Amino acid sequence: MRVLYINNDADSAADVCSAMDKHYLLDVAHDGEEGAYLSQVNDYAAIVVESGDSTQAKLCRSVREEGSQTPILVLLSKDDLPNKLVSLEYGADAVLTKPVDSQEVLAYLRNMIQRACGSGSSRQVSVGEATLDFKAKEVFRRGQRINLSRKEFAILECLMLNKGRIVSKEKLLEQAWEHGFETLSNTLEVHIKSLRDKIDRPFKKKLIKTVYGFGYKIEE
Repeated sequence: MRVLYINNDADSAADVCSAMDKHYLLDVAHDGEEGAYLSQVNDYAAIVVESGDSTQAKLCRSVREEGSQTPILVLLSKDDLPNKLVSLEYGADAVLTKPVDSQEVLAYLRNMIQRACGSGSSRQVSVGEATLDFKAKEVFRRGQRINLSRKEFAILECLMLNKGRIVSKEKLLEQAWEHGFETLSNTLEVHIKSLRDKIDRPFKKKLIKTVYGFGYKIEE
């Protein structure tokens, strides 16, 4: 999953950024203008705004005016009540006051992304016999643990969060690769084949379907 992190606060803790980078493909913007532009041209699972001024409120308004429902998490100083209220008014989904624990940020992100995809706040999502654990980064089918590469996990995660819906090749590229559209499309096919070899081939029922001309979907 790809997350946008907007930070123009030089005093912010680096461990939050580092923690997000371990779990998501992270794009970093250093001001609100760059962040607003990236939010318009890329498809993000969530946006995190950490700022020392009114950047977060302006960003929330810009994203919502574009019609996007991408979850937005704002990190603010504990005494910045005016910007907290304005951020919520302009469409932020949640506001955390600093200092924040990186694990708390990850928990909020995980729950916001799952709710946005309609899978509730559980740490797991299941499709048929397959279960994906977001926090542990593990996948099981019929109780058997399946070892996936980071990119295979990102592809499966995107498919399972959109279970029953077609996911375009472009979206899968954006969510699983650092360079998104710059990645050759046949690279995606190679990873889909490898994923199928692990998640589908050993079992009778196949979960991952190709929708020719559109993309892929996963369904029971």
